[in-house]
Amino acid sequence: MEAIGQLTGGVAHDFNNILTVITGTIGVLANAVADRPDLLSIAKLIDEAAERGAQLTKHLLAVARKQPLQPREIDANALVLEAAKLLHPTLGEQITIATQLSDSAWRALVDPNQLAMVILNLALNARDAMPNGGKLVLETRNVYLDDGYASLNSDVTVGNYIMIAVSDTGTGIPSIFWRGYSIRSSPPRKSARAPALG
Repeated sequence: MEAIGQLTGGVAHDFNNILTVITGTIGVLANAVADRPDLLSIAKLIDEAAERGAQLTKHLLAVARKQPLQPREIDANALVLEAAKLLHPTLGEQITIATQLSDSAWRALVDPNQLAMVILNLALNARDAMPNGGKLVLETRNVYLDDGYASLNSDVTVGNYIMIAVSDTGTGIPSIFWRGYSIRSSPPRKSARAPALG
């Protein structure tokens, strides 16, 4: 594990150096195409993707240094929308990205970089399963996982969760290998503050 940590740290460090060049020059590019809204929007996407890459690199370095994750309360819908925006140029025009977001989605206590990386990985797997194009759906929904579900999944405790689902119209995998994940949330409370999370 120590060797893997050192390798991860080295790759992350090199990747961070590459991102520094990108972020250092994107401003110059944006200024050069300021009179071309179509190109300026692409420059902005590159800048946002580089920033997300920098955050993921920071996460990799944290893993390499065995630092704990940094969970915080987030708006899951906002994170999913941001991920969708960054995925458009990555997945290509042949894949349509749709969102189905709950209007009353509870807030989640999670490391946002880790969650973004999971969504990205699932989306890239979905792209590979749709070589001729298709549809990717990102969904949020409040769910209650009961005793029956918990009895079949030993790492789950009964309670309220926010589900973040990534589905596609690709070839799929056998159901025996599929496993869903949810993020724990506490029941909503009648207050202006978002529901607390467990």
